[in-house]
Amino acid sequence: MRISVRFTLFYCVILIFSILLSNALYQKIYSNTALKKVSDLSVQTLYSVKTSLDLMISNIDNYSKMILSNDDLQLLLRNGNIYSDLRVQGRLGTYLNKLTQEISFISSVYIFDNSGNEYSINNQDDLQFMPSNITNAEWYDLVVRKKGAYILRLNGGNAFGNIPKDNFVSMIRLIRDINSTRTLGVLVINISENAFKDSYASIINNYTTGVTILDENNESIVKLNVLDNSEIKNLMESFIYKDHGYMTKRIKDIEYLVSYLVDNRSNWKIVSLMPAKELSNETAVPGLIGFAIILINSLLMFIGTILTSRIITIPIKKLLKSMKGVQKGEFKEVDIRVGSNEIGQLRMDTT
Repeated sequence: MRISVRFTLFYCVILIFSILLSNALYQKIYSNTALKKVSDLSVQTLYSVKTSLDLMISNIDNYSKMILSNDDLQLLLRNGNIYSDLRVQGRLGTYLNKLTQEISFISSVYIFDNSGNEYSINNQDDLQFMPSNITNAEWYDLVVRKKGAYILRLNGGNAFGNIPKDNFVSMIRLIRDINSTRTLGVLVINISENAFKDSYASIINNYTTGVTILDENNESIVKLNVLDNSEIKNLMESFIYKDHGYMTKRIKDIEYLVSYLVDNRSNWKIVSLMPAKELSNETAVPGLIGFAIILINSLLMFIGTILTSRIITIPIKKLLKSMKGVQKGEFKEVDIRVGSNEIGQLRMDTT
């Protein structure tokens, strides 16, 4: 086999190996870099979701304070019976109806007096309070210990029946006399699941499959079909002792980028899932561009190498032809344009 052919084959092997290795390294480095950037961005998105949720909860907190300080409500509860004056109760009902109609994320309001009476305004649900008395609710003692601060409980903390298909969160707090701080009753404001979704709908990017919110017991406030109870448990075990983070995880035979953030104030967890294929789609074009650059650069190097090898092989061919002529008794000067390099020295030796 001619030396020029060997050179060409050798360089072809090196070229192919170089292209494949360079492309593999480039794709790996770029994918890792892209994953890091997307993951960091995803966690930042969760911080924005948390801010929106905090703002909504803060607004409902303010609305609850408006209800607590309502003169008609205070008057009725000081009498120990919310039905003690039907005229005043009518004004209170009108006020609460107007408030709940204007504030769409409040699905219902429940007021309990110290006599065991219940008064409710239901615009979006038809719940039934199950305990015979408010003091029998499992969260009542905690509410009393909070001394007027609110607690949040998923679906009323097992206090309601006739639960709708969609979840809701109950903001529960004591009603206290604004003059003496004496306990007058309990206020429950229910917030629909859709209210949580709407609060961050404009924040979530187009590639995120969804966001789920988990309460302090790791139960879903905002449902996500991808995650069942066992998957949620596995995720929580993966993120234990972490305030935030991300990981790639296979769920139901699909690879996901999972991002996670803890709201330390409520001990809720915010989790987002994005299919890894979405990330692959995003990196496809830069990957092709990188491959094209590597290919062009390798081809230029290959052409340069071939030209360089020809500079070596052509004079060798001429010298070889001259030496074969010497064997036949033909003595001719070899016409090679060279300097004082090795090829030039071979020329002088043959002449």
